Amino acid sequence: MKQKRIRLSVITDKFFPLNTASAIRIKALRDAWAASGYFDITVFTATVIENNEHVKHVKSFFLAPSNKSNKVFRLWFEFLLGAEYFFRLLFHRTDLVFISSPPFVVAVLSSFATRIRKIPYIFDVRDLYPEVYFSANILNRNSFISRAIIHLEKSVYQHSFFVTTVTKGLQKHIQEKCGEMEHVYLVRNGYIEKLIDNVSTDKKNEKFTVIFHGNLGTFQDVDLILRLAQKCVDESRDIEFVIIGEGSKDYILKKTTIPNVTYLSRLGIEQVYNKISKAHVGISFRKDNFISCQSFPVKLYEYIGIGLPMIITPKCEAGELIEQYQIGYQFAPFDLELIYSKIVELSENQLSMNKLLENISSIRHRFSREKIAEHFTQLLIYDLKHQHMIKN
Repeated sequence: MKQKRIRLSVITDKFFPLNTASAIRIKALRDAWAASGYFDITVFTATVIENNEHVKHVKSFFLAPSNKSNKVFRLWFEFLLGAEYFFRLLFHRTDLVFISSPPFVVAVLSSFATRIRKIPYIFDVRDLYPEVYFSANILNRNSFISRAIIHLEKSVYQHSFFVTTVTKGLQKHIQEKCGEMEHVYLVRNGYIEKLIDNVSTDKKNEKFTVIFHGNLGTFQDVDLILRLAQKCVDESRDIEFVIIGEGSKDYILKKTTIPNVTYLSRLGIEQVYNKISKAHVGISFRKDNFISCQSFPVKLYEYIGIGLPMIITPKCEAGELIEQYQIGYQFAPFDLELIYSKIVELSENQLSMNKLLENISSIRHRFSREKIAEHFTQLLIYDLKHQHMIKN
């Protein structure tokens, strides 16, 4: 007898080809689920995508919240999108729901709908809320509202089929918050193998180039990038800085007059990879707080995939990994002199660069999104069989 397919619904704000962490992550997972042959997939998203026999995309009526909006407008758009998904899930025929967070309000309202209908859901945590609100000084941790949200967060985790998250630090935090909750899976991000393998890395820019790409929001240390670039100018170092992305802090880059800084705003993902391939060092400078210390920015996986040594702040889980494999360096955000010295060393010492490049080449295959998604899909199928949602 032919195995009945599981109807899997996916809740996300954005989807590929948009160049955002959530869009790229969900794309890799969707492809792995579709390739397994066990699922009929419906992706609810604000992005228009073509459908096929076993994958359907439903465009939301409301727009996804923008990281460039002020906090009040962003929260309002999160609520509108969340309310839409809440009512869609109340009436949508499905067997399992995968909910991506953030946007946190969208994710929580979606989980409410699945709990009302007693449909199992997987809660995918990419950023830790409400900790983000506390670190960004949006909420006071000790307020009544904050305590209520913390209780709500814990309830969402505990009622899930299981939780997935992107770093070991977040995995441990969620397990501890929920009393050593067993079903918290680490599903790292990674680089898109199918795209990166087609990127030529042979031709570098003539000038030594340091590159940053990604969200330019609250937790990014844009000022540190500019201070580093200015120091290179002051010291007459022929080092260029290329910055790609947009967010609430991009106005700083639009106004800068530092001559060795090129700001390119947002680009398509293939253009981003092309720019990275021509650079020499990738950077990820974040503010020193709890959220940054638990993070593993997607750009670092992409640097690995393309074969770019990296320098990051603050000292964190991601930094420990890149130092373990000797593919880059981590510093505290106030270590401008040390960061500058390392950049200069790499620009002048080809032996140091070659060692980093050799180390990246030896480990890069471990961080393919496709392989990570395939592995998670096998775990998911195993759990569904154990719950008798899929017949052995």
